[in-house]
Amino acid sequence: MAFGREIQDHLYASPTLISNITNKIMPLVKEWQNRSLHQIYAVVFMDAIHFNVRRQDGQIVKKAAYMALGVDLDGKRDVLGIWIGEHESAKVLVERPQRTAEQRRSRYP
Repeated sequence: MAFGREIQDHLYASPTLISNITNKIMPLVKEWQNRSLHQIYAVVFMDAIHFNVRRQDGQIVKKAAYMALGVDLDGKRDVLGIWIGEHESAKVLVERPQRTAEQRRSRYP
């Protein structure tokens, strides 16, 4: 699995250990990605954290890890989405959640 090889490049762990961990958590990740969300959230917080990534060619590039957190009408918090982008911008903070919502609506009409 390519994902496992990406992890192995950054950790001191055997390929078997990485594969076992990846195989164990991927069903949980898929379940989380496909969970149902509320139609309305009272508040939505969006933020990004910036970090440097070394590409395979050795060049260091900046990336942004985005997170959207919603608070429903009962006050319960829910992570609405997590994604990686090239950099933080208002355009990404608006367009990505809209695209994610459209994808979810097409799966759960």
